[in-house]
Amino acid sequence: MLFNNYLLLAVAFLGAAGDVDARRTHYRCFRNGREIDCPTHTITTTKTNPWRSYTRINLETTSTRRRYTRTTRTSSRTTTTTYRTASTRTSRTSTATTRPSTITTRPSTTTTRSTTTTRSSTPTTAPSSGSWWKPSAFPITWQINYPGTWNLNMNTVQSAVTSHGLSVINLDLFDISASQVTQLHGMGVKVICYFSAGSYENWRADASTYPKAVIGPSYDGWDGENWLNLAGWENGTPSSNSLKDIIIKRLDMAKSKGCDAVDPDNVDSFESNRANTKQQQLNFNKFLASESHSRGIAIGLKNDSPQIAELLPYFDFAVTENCVSDNMCQLWQPFVDAGKPVFAIEYSKGCGSLKTLKQNGLIKDLELGTRATDCTTGKQIFS
Repeated sequence: MLFNNYLLLAVAFLGAAGDVDARRTHYRCFRNGREIDCPTHTITTTKTNPWRSYTRINLETTSTRRRYTRTTRTSSRTTTTTYRTASTRTSRTSTATTRPSTITTRPSTTTTRSTTTTRSSTPTTAPSSGSWWKPSAFPITWQINYPGTWNLNMNTVQSAVTSHGLSVINLDLFDISASQVTQLHGMGVKVICYFSAGSYENWRADASTYPKAVIGPSYDGWDGENWLNLAGWENGTPSSNSLKDIIIKRLDMAKSKGCDAVDPDNVDSFESNRANTKQQQLNFNKFLASESHSRGIAIGLKNDSPQIAELLPYFDFAVTENCVSDNMCQLWQPFVDAGKPVFAIEYSKGCGSLKTLKQNGLIKDLELGTRATDCTTGKQIFS
């Protein structure tokens, strides 16, 4: 199969000794192994350490999605951070997954499975009412910060609440603690918790519970990650390790930590794993929505733009990425028309028509770190 692959190599290193900010950056672009003129992309790198460092950034574009990989090597450590970005065809929403080669001690959390939740089959009708959070469409001042979830600076958050009216933050489900969520709620901030529902990630705490049958083909270009096979995903008893049980336990984790909403990723696997069908994906996504709502948790739709019409009644908001750059923001307008927010992430320098479309845009760096520019107000959030 022919893919139009681009490879963008960026090498940033220290200049004169003793001047840690003196850097030179070189970009080279390749397609199918041949060097070409670089397409217009904005890449934001963090400041280098005082030690000599080497930074490599790869950009690959296929017919279905883009991926950015940033690898930083210093004299004392090596850190690899992977970023998922927008689809060139379906406005694929990405999330950032940080995979450090060094181990950092993080606050421990205790997760207990709710005893009040019930297992449900695939819903046939959309929910008409419920007590979960139902955000208004626009405007919403929000933030997304996956790498900094575990040591989130609450003073910075409070400052953003006071100065900019921050009201929503999107953080990693596994790294956020119940005490952090409680603190954020005390500031009036709603918490969206991210996890990957459609892929197997071998570094997650529950990775060993995945049965081999549901682990599908490799997620191309992503070490340690595989697409999930959705055939027979409902099989199993409550005590088994079926995919359904794993998802239920993750949603129980979200409930126990106090998450207001979940942001399940990779829920368009039928486009990449040929073993999955559109109907299986549709049933799986409705199951995610039903189980979330049964726990009083809102849910966002990510990636699965081909099924927006069918899934809009079941989901409470959408998350997009680079829809301005890919000219696909209009695809998600049905959410706005239904009074449901679209949280749009852009890696470019421009917000395009996001404000006009009443979509809640943020300009972020590829690391999805602390800095962000609100496309509605033009203000810096977490600056």
